[in-house]
Amino acid sequence: MTISQEQIKKALINSGYLLEDRVNKVLEKNDWQTIPNSRFQDINTRTEREMDIVALKNINDLNENIDQINSALLIECMNNKEPIAYFENLKKQPNRFASLNYNVFNKNFSNILYWAQQELNSKLEIIYSSQYCGFQRVQKLIKVCNDGWIASHPDRKHDSETSLFQYIKYHINEFQNHKNTDEFITGCYYRPLIVLQGELLSIQQKEELTIIETNRIKFQIPKTDNNGRYFLIDIITESYLPEYLKLIAIEDEKIWEITKKHREKLIE
Repeated sequence: MTISQEQIKKALINSGYLLEDRVNKVLEKNDWQTIPNSRFQDINTRTEREMDIVALKNINDLNENIDQINSALLIECMNNKEPIAYFENLKKQPNRFASLNYNVFNKNFSNILYWAQQELNSKLEIIYSSQYCGFQRVQKLIKVCNDGWIASHPDRKHDSETSLFQYIKYHINEFQNHKNTDEFITGCYYRPLIVLQGELLSIQQKEELTIIETNRIKFQIPKTDNNGRYFLIDIITESYLPEYLKLIAIEDEKIWEITKKHREKLIE
């Protein structure tokens, strides 16, 4: 017996394929060059991994010079049937629009990224977190506790975080010997992003436990192979993606403006 069209539709709806396709279409509509299912090598395990979507945009004005500076979104998509909750266990920080974790320029470009983010600080605040959980129903606990519902770490999300980190490490390794010249500067900086189809929750534990539905959280992961720094990932809902891209456009414009002023510092 073969699968029916109705069963095919249900199987696709329950997968993440449709979400990836919708996210890809939004990116293309906003003039991003996309590479779906981009493959790379995990430099720790030497195994092949896959990124759901890599999106690139050249931030510089090509009429001014031939430099090629790419803003990159590294995107993992999750069709979470149940909400994913993040604990507000870190102090709220001014909104920095995006996390710029690495670049393939010389070290001076890190300062340019920092200056751009500082200049764009606003009165808006964003939720920072370093701990999360998902929810699942365990059949054998249905009659015992909470109708069987427990909080746990979703494996798919943990694997997404690892892929985002390893993708950046792989490309840094690939470009470690790259040198910029006075005639031509090229490079790329990265924003890791997880897009959720389902609910995103913020958990506040004070006198009472408060659960708030939100559209964006900045997740900080301490990584031992990240020079002792946090690895930052933006977690957003699918519905928030168009607004997120507007914020990215503002930041990229500022980064290019500052880069033009300090171009000589990127030449090695």
